[in-house]
Amino acid sequence: MRVTLMAAAASLALAGVAYAAADPAIEKAVTTRQANFKTMGKSFKALSEALAASPADLNAVRQNAQTLANTAAVQPGLFPKGSGPESGLKMEAKADIWSDNANFVRLQRDNIAAAQALASAAQGGDVAAIQKARGALGSTCKACHEKFKSS
Repeated sequence: MRVTLMAAAASLALAGVAYAAADPAIEKAVTTRQANFKTMGKSFKALSEALAASPADLNAVRQNAQTLANTAAVQPGLFPKGSGPESGLKMEAKADIWSDNANFVRLQRDNIAAAQALASAAQGGDVAAIQKARGALGSTCKACHEKFKSS
C-alpha cells in the first residue's frame, strides 16, 4: 500500500514538474494557436450565418473572411518543435504534426490559400462565389483535423 501511494505521489510530482517546466515560449505558442483556432471557428460560424441571412450580410461576411485569412496566415508559426503533447500542456494537437510535418505544412498552406480565396471572394460580393470558397476552406479545415487533431 505504501509503495503504491509513493509511486502515485511520484507520478503526480513528475507531472507537475513537466507542466511547470514548460518553456514560456512554447506555452505562449500553444495558447496563442488555441485562441486563434477558436477565433477561426467563431468567424467561420459567423460568416456562415451572415451568408444565410436574406439578403446576405456582406459586411459581416467580409469582416469574418478577413479574420479567417489573417488568422490562418499566422497559424503555421505557432507549432514550434516541443509544442506538442510532450510539452505536458493540454491540447488536441497530435504528435503526428511533428512526425509528419511535411504533410502538416502542406495542409496549412492549403488552408491559408483557401482563406485568402474566401477573403477575395467576399470582397467581390458574389454570394455564389463566396459560398464556394467557404466550402473549399471548410474542406481544408476538415482535412487537417482528421489527420492532426485528437478530438
